[in-house]
Amino acid sequence: STFGFCTSLMKISIPSSVKIFEGSAFTHCTSLMQISIPSTVSKILGFAFSECSSIESIEIPAAMDVIYESTFIGCSSLKQVKIPSSITTIKNRHLNDEILLNVEIPKSFTKIGTLAFKGCTSLSQIEIPSSLSNISDSVFQGCASLTQVKIPSSIVKIEASAFDGCSSLTQIEIPSSVTSINE
Repeated sequence: STFGFCTSLMKISIPSSVKIFEGSAFTHCTSLMQISIPSTVSKILGFAFSECSSIESIEIPAAMDVIYESTFIGCSSLKQVKIPSSITTIKNRHLNDEILLNVEIPKSFTKIGTLAFKGCTSLSQIEIPSSLSNISDSVFQGCASLTQVKIPSSIVKIEASAFDGCSSLTQIEIPSSVTSINE
């Protein structure tokens, strides 16, 4: 954690020479409100910005193809995440923050990991891209404001607890392509 627990740090200016943010690089920088991630960054490893509770929005650089485990977990002010079409995978427990309002999942996605959006209680809508073939365990668990989900015909399996606790869900369309719905 190179800059971990720098609780007074409010803004970071990163030069374009930076290509990788190692895991936990800025963890628990609770006053961090603004970070501009250069387009040259190709990897942001797990927990890099975990518990940065003042960040409100983040734009993932197009040079990346994976969002690693728990990168933004505990970013309790995060309202918007801009994900480029270069991203194909969100690893487990990417976000689980109550205030996240908007996330657009690009059609390039091939995998969304277990618990990726668990507990995003303000997330009201999500479009599952047709590039996915299954919906992972607990991926939207506890998304209490989620009202409607349209599952594309590319989905063949819905894993356990995928929508558990989505108490506002009033409509769900499950296509005939789905062959397995786990407990």
